[in-house]
Amino acid sequence: MKKLCHRVSIFLAFLLLLTIVVGIAATAHARACNHNWIWLLEVKYETTNSQEHIVSDIKHRECTICGTKDNWTIIGVELESHDKYSRDGGHVVGTQTHKWITLCGKNCGYSETQTYTCSGPPCVNPFSLTPETE
Repeated sequence: MKKLCHRVSIFLAFLLLLTIVVGIAATAHARACNHNWIWLLEVKYETTNSQEHIVSDIKHRECTICGTKDNWTIIGVELESHDKYSRDGGHVVGTQTHKWITLCGKNCGYSETQTYTCSGPPCVNPFSLTPETE
């Protein structure tokens, strides 16, 4: 039993040491790299309400060798109206309803789902129906 406890202790110590060494090696690699920086511009969209979203222009540099990212700078922030489009969400199985989904084309996360009463399937074109109140 003592041998087993001793072996388990040695194994756990080895595992801890291995974890530390791997972490240090990754940091040392980034520091030892002869960085080849490229500047990247990223545009992020974040929905604020049903009418508009925030547009953030973010500039940063990234090393093409090791992947290190550095110098994040927000260039500009502005409000912009959603670029809305709608798509057919299909018949809701087991009910007499049909879904119509409205999304923002800028991929900001905005979505709105309307449910319509229908006699389908097959369903009538949702634009010719009146939305249900929820």
